[in-house]
Amino acid sequence: MYLKSIELVGFKSFTDKTVLELRPGITGIVGPNGCGKSNVMEAARWCIGEMSWKSLRSPSMVDVIFAGNARRSPMGMAEVALTFDNVSRKLPLDFTEITVTRRIFRSGESEYFLNRTPCRLRDIRELFLDTGIGGDGYAIIDQGGVDFILNSKPEDRRSLFEEAAGVSKYRAKREEALRKLEKVEADLNRLQDSISLINDQIKKLDSDARKAKLYQKYQDELTAQEAAQALQEIKAVSAELEQKGAALAPVREKLDRRQVDLDGEEGRLAAARLQLTQEQSLAASVQQRIAGIRFEAGRLEERVRSGQALIEQLRSRQSEAREELDAALGRAHGLGPEMDAAKAAREKAGESLDSARRAREKFQSRCAEFDARLEEARRRMEDAKSQALAAMEAAVDASNRLAEQQGRARDLQIELRQISKEHGRAETQVRAARQDLQSAYADLLRQQAWLEGARKVAQDRQARRDGVAAELSRLSAQTVQLHVECEGSRARVEALEAQGEQDPYWIGAQAITASEAPGIFGTLRSLLQVEEGFETAVEDVLGERLHAVVCEDLAAAKAGIEFLEASGRGRARFLVLSALPDAPAAAADFPPQAKPLLEHVRWDPRVAGAMRHLLEECYALQRQVFGRYWVCGGAAVSETSTLLRADMGPLRRRIGEFEARQTELKAAHAVLEEQRAVLETEIRAALSVAREESERWSALAGRRNQAEERLNTLEAEIELNSLETRRFETEIASVDAEGERLRRSLEQSRARETETKNLEAVAAERLNAAEVEAAKNQVRREQLDQSVQHWETQYRLFEKQFQGLAVQEEQSKAQAEKRRAEIAGLDARVEEILNGETQARASLDQFHRDLAEQEKSSQAMQTRLQELLLSVESLEEAIEAIGGECQGYRDELHQWEVQASALESRRESLRGRLWDGWQLTIEEAGAKYGAAAVDADKIQSLRKRIQGMGNINLAAPEEYEALTSKHQFLLNQVADLQKAKEDLRAAITKINATTREHFRQTFTEVRDHFRRIYASLFEGGEADLLLSDPENLLETGVEIVAQPPGKRLQSITLLSGGERTMTAIALLFSFFMVKPSPVCMLDEADAALDEANVTRFVTMLREFAASSQFLIVSHNKRTMEAADVIYGITMEESGVSQVLAVDFKKKSAAPGPGPELAAEPDAGR
Repeated sequence: MYLKSIELVGFKSFTDKTVLELRPGITGIVGPNGCGKSNVMEAARWCIGEMSWKSLRSPSMVDVIFAGNARRSPMGMAEVALTFDNVSRKLPLDFTEITVTRRIFRSGESEYFLNRTPCRLRDIRELFLDTGIGGDGYAIIDQGGVDFILNSKPEDRRSLFEEAAGVSKYRAKREEALRKLEKVEADLNRLQDSISLINDQIKKLDSDARKAKLYQKYQDELTAQEAAQALQEIKAVSAELEQKGAALAPVREKLDRRQVDLDGEEGRLAAARLQLTQEQSLAASVQQRIAGIRFEAGRLEERVRSGQALIEQLRSRQSEAREELDAALGRAHGLGPEMDAAKAAREKAGESLDSARRAREKFQSRCAEFDARLEEARRRMEDAKSQALAAMEAAVDASNRLAEQQGRARDLQIELRQISKEHGRAETQVRAARQDLQSAYADLLRQQAWLEGARKVAQDRQARRDGVAAELSRLSAQTVQLHVECEGSRARVEALEAQGEQDPYWIGAQAITASEAPGIFGTLRSLLQVEEGFETAVEDVLGERLHAVVCEDLAAAKAGIEFLEASGRGRARFLVLSALPDAPAAAADFPPQAKPLLEHVRWDPRVAGAMRHLLEECYALQRQVFGRYWVCGGAAVSETSTLLRADMGPLRRRIGEFEARQTELKAAHAVLEEQRAVLETEIRAALSVAREESERWSALAGRRNQAEERLNTLEAEIELNSLETRRFETEIASVDAEGERLRRSLEQSRARETETKNLEAVAAERLNAAEVEAAKNQVRREQLDQSVQHWETQYRLFEKQFQGLAVQEEQSKAQAEKRRAEIAGLDARVEEILNGETQARASLDQFHRDLAEQEKSSQAMQTRLQELLLSVESLEEAIEAIGGECQGYRDELHQWEVQASALESRRESLRGRLWDGWQLTIEEAGAKYGAAAVDADKIQSLRKRIQGMGNINLAAPEEYEALTSKHQFLLNQVADLQKAKEDLRAAITKINATTREHFRQTFTEVRDHFRRIYASLFEGGEADLLLSDPENLLETGVEIVAQPPGKRLQSITLLSGGERTMTAIALLFSFFMVKPSPVCMLDEADAALDEANVTRFVTMLREFAASSQFLIVSHNKRTMEAADVIYGITMEESGVSQVLAVDFKKKSAAPGPGPELAAEPDAGR
């Protein structure tokens, strides 16, 4: 497995899409400071789930998005994708190539993808668990990674060992199991509270359910009576409706006959009116034709008059047009001489203009050579001035620098003497600091032993406390279970008592048994014990006799009956033992596989004869029960209907046993609580002692650290003083040499200054002469320009005059042609109007003849219309008389219909009452209640009973059943949660054991490799890894101690920067020896190393490159030489990083003087 590519878009300074193609081996990333090298490492960490914006050097997480610059706008999204080669299946996904992508938007919303499929952050983190690449892994070391490894607390350093040991996933599972355990305990408490509440609700709902059933019974009886009453009323109303319908039949017949007569008269009236309408339409059409003829005649007369007036107007316009034609032809002939004069003046001005331009061009060619000489003189003058100024500035600068160097030399001498005094004082303080540090180490070791002893005492007490807590939890679970079973039994007893209270035989049997009368032995059920599984069979055989009272003789039975009659407490059935035959029955012949009931029932000896008599030939076979003359079977009965299970004696005994056991458990619980309280007190005391010892240890550790820091500071100060002394001595020598060089430079500058001043004077004389001649040429040039401008103006003036005359000529010709066409059109129009006038006069004569004919026809039609109007009036009078008779009949029918409608409304009201009240149609009510006798007194009585019952919860039976089911469901849930709790505890124990074993084994291996690699890197010396709490492998931290060659054993905080880096590298490669990570990223890890240590570091890199891929950011040339491929990061544009790549393997495989360089900023390499 290795990292194939890194793709960045909009992440920090990588605004454009950038792809870094990688392969196994060592890949280097180089570039100047601030160009974005570390952004590549941070992009990789961010992509695999880093959530700390501080680790990414950003004020917030959205600040990783490119923020824009002077040329580019801010981006709205950043995306990083890492592609891994997974042929080895090191990552637990069945893909040969896996791409992990993370995307963030300005809104703060993030998206995660695996192979372009959306996923969760948790999926990505779990994918890289135990690979070393995860968030707590050791494979990505940024610029502060070395300090984290060495300066972090021992407990924080432990995470690196867990990643190498492969227990990160176990730790995650353990934390998840602990969270689930807490949730299970919370759920158990919640369920116990719910069960207690439901028990109270069940007690209340049982009474409500019985009351609701009685209410429903009364309601059903009332419904039957009211529905039957409504049916009777509906029948009476229907009969009255039929009677009234028969009385209305003769009236309807008379009305129908007169209506026929009326329809005939109305038909004749309609025909007459139709004929009248047709004649009126004909008369109207004749009148319309007359009006049309008159209108057309008037229109033609007006047309003749208007045509004559238009002819006069057209002839007047013809005269005007001929005059305008003559005037336009005259203007066109008069413009010819003016155009010829303007053309001649234009040609003469053009010749003068050409002559002036040639003269100017000739003079300009002569001036060009002179202008070049003038420019050269000016340039030489400027050069001379610049050289003179530069020489003067160089002399002044040399003089100033010489004075500065002399002052600097005096200051360095003074500082050197001061540093020598401070060096002696610091050496004295170092000796005292070393003595303090040795004393602090001794005190810290003694305090460490006392602290471990105090912690061990506290751990022992905690272990005992945990054992007591586990026993308490077990007792609590048993108590809850007993409470649940006890409450269930109580609810059952109460339900059975409520059920028996409605049975008079049950009430009577209980009263006689409680009276303890002589000769009474109790109920038959109380004298039997039935084997489990045969209860239903025995109930089928005995039935109601199970609750019969067993008595000695007939006298005892009569006495019981008299007792019940006197007390009014129900009824009873009696089983008289003296009346049973004593002769033993013959052995019954049972079929194969039959189960005789006598073999599965035990009884009181006093009822032995009765039981043999009742059960002697009964047997059970295949869920059926057989007797001598009968067989019983069918679906299973519910528990609430089983008579055998209705005995409350065993239930009450069982409740007593539950309560006794609860008392015992409460006593044991109290004892354990006392033990736990004592242990808690002892634990608090032990923890207090441990805290005090820990505080003392911390104080001593702080004292040790202060001493180490003090010693480290003083040694660093001494070393710094030595370096400063050597630097000052070197700098003083350099300053003296520089002063001598500056004195020589000053002499040369002053000589150069004199020389340049002479050259400047010569150049000034030559420039003055050239400028006088240039002024004369400028005057001549301006005169020639004025001549050219004058003739250009004259030429344009004559050209404009000529063009204006040509336009006037064309306009005059066009106007003459237009008038000729107008005159011809006017002639044609006059001829057309004369022809139309002749046609109009002929049409006018024909219209006068048609008008006379139409007026004659109109007079004949008016006569026929008068005759038709008289006939229509006669028919209307006859129809009015017949209509009066019909209206009388209708009024009579209406009165009868009003009465019938009232009856029909009453019937509909009763039908609606049936449907609204009981959802019944008349047919359904008749089928269901038609035979019922209506009793008004009973209806009133039932209504009073229902009203007297008060508020009824009709849903109580269903709620009771639902609560009972929910109660059982919750009991099952409690059992499941108890089992889940035990399973979680077992899983946590197993995870802890696995974690301890893996951590112990990995720590031992890493420790051995660390000792060896440290000695190899330092060419001697010693180092070791120590556990801060060896007895607690689940929480212990890891301490690092080191002794470089030639130094005594000391804390790593006292090591130099290079020694600290090499120690961290030794630990990193120790992890790789135990569990190599497929990819390792190092950001300037070699920054603090000198040349020799870099060589050792590079050598070890090459050794591990065979099994792991390395991506290194570095400024060191030795590290760069070890890389197979180098990526260069540049920032040509402010704030935007670009990538260049050099492939050294390609270079070594191909001929050529140097490496092949690919500069593709957007494509990576």
